[in-house]
Amino acid sequence: MKMKKVGFLVVGSFLVGSWAVGQWAGFESAVGQFGSGAVGSGAVGSGAVGSGAVGSGQWGSEGVGVLDTGRIQRHLHTLSTPCRDFTTDKLQNVYVVDKNNRVHKYGPDGREQFHFNNNTRGTLQYIDPTDPFNLLLFYPELQVVATLDRTMNETAVLELFTAGIFNATAIGLATDNNIWVYDQAAFRLKKVGQNGEVLIQSDNLSSLLDAPPIATQLLANNNIVYLNCPGQGVYVFDNFGQFHQLLPYPDVVSLQLQDGKLVLYSDHRVRAYNPETLQEQVLRGGINSDVQVRYQGNRVYEKEADDLVRVFSRTP
Repeated sequence: MKMKKVGFLVVGSFLVGSWAVGQWAGFESAVGQFGSGAVGSGAVGSGAVGSGAVGSGQWGSEGVGVLDTGRIQRHLHTLSTPCRDFTTDKLQNVYVVDKNNRVHKYGPDGREQFHFNNNTRGTLQYIDPTDPFNLLLFYPELQVVATLDRTMNETAVLELFTAGIFNATAIGLATDNNIWVYDQAAFRLKKVGQNGEVLIQSDNLSSLLDAPPIATQLLANNNIVYLNCPGQGVYVFDNFGQFHQLLPYPDVVSLQLQDGKLVLYSDHRVRAYNPETLQEQVLRGGINSDVQVRYQGNRVYEKEADDLVRVFSRTP
């Protein structure tokens, strides 16, 4: 039986409600304590954009989220490489992709440490830095996934056609160091081993759902896999590839995981969502279109119109 949308309820400026997907019981927007967290993972080319003061979500007497602009930012340093995209890891390293497809790794002190370059695979679309010692790089044009160690040396290359996958649109590191892949042609989530063997796969989602996922990003955390589909929402799977629910966030451009919580980057705001408590917190509003923003622990990273990444600290 296909899962169908039940409806939405708009409270203030926040979208809440329930979807009859899996056993999704409801979505409640309420204050949540967002940790300064551990695991970071980011998309190249899909970071949220914005500028202005960093804020934390506070809730008025009527329960509507408003932006607290009381947080103070202090500029720490500016990275020297102009870039088209960037991401960060849980150790507050920064991975900058320049306009020549070269990846530069900067340490927390703002100094460049290592770099990696391979222009034989087409455009680098995505970096998954969930594990700073085992980076994933995704080249969709040739359907290639490369892994790098902490010094940015290539340790393995997986050509997805060896797993019978010819139209992967999202990849991510599994907790057992295998690779989750969303096969858009087959409408299946698959876990692939280093030798190209398909270890786990979901049911055909086109027969299970009214609208199968059109995915751009994949993140795995413990026993949960999140599949981000802008315009649709965030699809949630378990560690066996079984679909559970659809989180109603169609406006989310990219996701990040920190301390078990989801950081949701949209075109106009940044929020944190706790999957266990179903609580949401506004981290930032008033987003402009020419600044890409990313949070990592007590730091904020901003790529501005000059394509340089500036690093700021923020109050707890």
